[in-house]
Amino acid sequence: MSRLRELNRYVGRRYDPASFDCADLAVLLQRDLFGKKIVMPTHRARRLAPAAAIERYRAELGRPIERHEIQDGDVVLICSDFIHIGTLFHVNGAWCVLHNSRSLGGVWLHRLSDLPALNLFIEGYYRWN
Repeated sequence: MSRLRELNRYVGRRYDPASFDCADLAVLLQRDLFGKKIVMPTHRARRLAPAAAIERYRAELGRPIERHEIQDGDVVLICSDFIHIGTLFHVNGAWCVLHNSRSLGGVWLHRLSDLPALNLFIEGYYRWN
């Protein structure tokens, strides 16, 4: 199955602040596509998540990497009016981010280069621990 086809299985899933936010998608992708078990803190307050959870547990979840080091499955922290997490994939010659956005209503696949047009700015790249 092509990478794009594989990722399109997730595109369109609805954002749900109580059960499926951007962090939940990132964890799901690690499990489904990379066989990794990532555990987000169970006590994270959903009302504050994902921003508070990501900020608070950043060191536990992953380590910073440089742009030239990214590979499929790494994550990007994105800033706007909030902190947001997405998973990186190289698709058709470009780096893309698969993310679940409250403001967009669900899961989308965007080229990294298109994020500024959506008022989304890269805070940094990370590799899961």
